[in-house]
Amino acid sequence: GHKMLTRSLFLHAKRTSTPTVTSASSSASSRLPLLFSSRKQRKSSVSSSKSRRRLLVAKSSSSSTKVQTTREVESNNNNENNNKKMKDNNAKLAALRLEMNKRNISAVLIPSQDPHFSEYVSKCFERRKYISNFTGSAGTCLVTKTSAMLWTDGRYFLQAEQELDSPAWQLMKQGEKDVPSVQKWLRENMESGAALAVDANVHSVAEARQLEELMRKKNAGGRGEGGDGKLVKVEKNLVDLVWENEEGEEKRPGMPKAMLRVHAMKYAGKSAKDKLTDIRKEMAKEKQECLVVSALDDIMWLVNVRGGDAECNPVCLSHVLVTEKEAFMFVDRDKVNEEVAQHLKESGVEVKPYEDVGKCLREMAEKGTKIWIDEDKVSVNTYDEAMKGIKAAENNIDESRPAKVAKSDNSGGGNDRNQQIKLGVSPIPMAKAIKNEAELEGMREAHLMDGVAMSELWWWLEKQAGEGNKD
Repeated sequence: GHKMLTRSLFLHAKRTSTPTVTSASSSASSRLPLLFSSRKQRKSSVSSSKSRRRLLVAKSSSSSTKVQTTREVESNNNNENNNKKMKDNNAKLAALRLEMNKRNISAVLIPSQDPHFSEYVSKCFERRKYISNFTGSAGTCLVTKTSAMLWTDGRYFLQAEQELDSPAWQLMKQGEKDVPSVQKWLRENMESGAALAVDANVHSVAEARQLEELMRKKNAGGRGEGGDGKLVKVEKNLVDLVWENEEGEEKRPGMPKAMLRVHAMKYAGKSAKDKLTDIRKEMAKEKQECLVVSALDDIMWLVNVRGGDAECNPVCLSHVLVTEKEAFMFVDRDKVNEEVAQHLKESGVEVKPYEDVGKCLREMAEKGTKIWIDEDKVSVNTYDEAMKGIKAAENNIDESRPAKVAKSDNSGGGNDRNQQIKLGVSPIPMAKAIKNEAELEGMREAHLMDGVAMSELWWWLEKQAGEGNKD
């Protein structure tokens, strides 16, 4: 399809462009005097041609020398930049290891994601990029006291090799033979009693449980079971402690401030109020009283708004709690204009400060509210806040507060060890996947626009290649 569209665009461009080449007949007639000229004239012409060729060769040589000189300058500049990056990178790692030593940390895990597990994150959450200089969209860093490693997939092998400071960093080519996964490396190389640091805001409940189980086992190098290794959930991200001391270009960006906008009904096809009603029906089936929503695309779909906190992604940093009769959106209030505020109010959504989601969830849990958490899309920090509320209730239960709070039970199946928390897939992705007519029409329109954009790109590439433009 792209080839046909490209060819059509190319032919159209040829038909509509102004001819700049002389016709074959005029070109041929211009050569007639030379064909019927005298021998002397022909010799003079040949001599003139040789002179022109010598002049062109000289110019070409001069131009080649200039290009070579330019390339040498560019190469020297690149070398200087690379040397500066290597020096800066070594300083970053040294500063990070200093923070690790203060806390008796053996290793720190640095993923790509933000507190909402987005693939493309706001600049203030680009911790992996800051510490390693690797700019790809996918990758995980592990920094120990003596080594620094980056895991990434085959899309980025070449890029990572160019961007990493090779003496300080080791590229772990994910999926390649004999290259262990992050978990396997930890299992085989971490010593008994070693402490692995993570930021609980950027690891899901499922990830954290896997790491906790791994660190519990004393099986480094296959030396047995049941050890005293530990997972440390640091109060402050260790990379942030280094990054926040930077100045100039390396200074850590602040939280994004892009304004929210209403996603019109002609595109959404269904009101936020109706979507919330459908989600509550799914919650009732599971006997749950509060659904925690942290995935940004799920939130934008649910409440029919769009943002701009991540490049090329119309999302806004936020959380949502849906209860049986209420819904709360935790977001920076400065992003909510009058139109959005009115839309959310009409939809039955109350706006609260972004940082209050943990406090609100803890209070709900303490009251005995049954909470539904998607263990792959909600941070372990959010889960821990709910558990704090449950434990507070268990510690303070008395006659004035009848036992609505569920007791701990290991037989919960899909539920957590405490039956008050259900760990399971959120109902939103499935609801979002079933498109209504307005959404289907939007998808078709988007594919058409994408097809035209791709065709224009291929036509442009063909044109550049035809003109010999290598830049």
